[in-house]
Amino acid sequence: RIVVPFDLLRGDPLVLDMDRLVVGDRATAAGGDAEPPTDPRELPALQITVRNLEVWKRRFGSLQANVVRTTDGLRLDRGTLQGASFEVEGRGAWTWQPSGSISRVHVEAKSSDVLDTLNAWGFAPSISGKSGTATADFNWGGGPEGDVLARLNGTAKVAIDSGQLLTVEPGAGRVLGLMS
Repeated sequence: RIVVPFDLLRGDPLVLDMDRLVVGDRATAAGGDAEPPTDPRELPALQITVRNLEVWKRRFGSLQANVVRTTDGLRLDRGTLQGASFEVEGRGAWTWQPSGSISRVHVEAKSSDVLDTLNAWGFAPSISGKSGTATADFNWGGGPEGDVLARLNGTAKVAIDSGQLLTVEPGAGRVLGLMS
């Protein structure tokens, strides 16, 4: 179910209520021309419910999010991802600055099975653990499109209960030994 308000930039949010949403790579414009950067001030507020979310072949479970318009862009007041072994809560913003747009997000994650969570999120099975938590504060230039990981800055803290490294490269093992 999708509900489009009469005026996208004033009043009620665009409502997306979906059983399944699969997001993949964006198609390139004909001739490979780069598109101008998206201005978040020109986007509507969103009320999103997705019961089965997959992004770039990573399974994120269900999504609930409320995104409100601000004078300089969009603000995520609260977003929640929930899967069989994890729950993630986040808040953030995508705002327009004189130099272009910038995004920031604060995330808190809990996992009841670290290996299952990493597998669902498409990561190589390298760490297992009974449970785990993570908090992160990230920012990057631009919006949520394209290769966000390549533009990501910030800090993250991870704690794993009864954790075990499943595969360790020789050089990485020495680095982990220094850190412990």
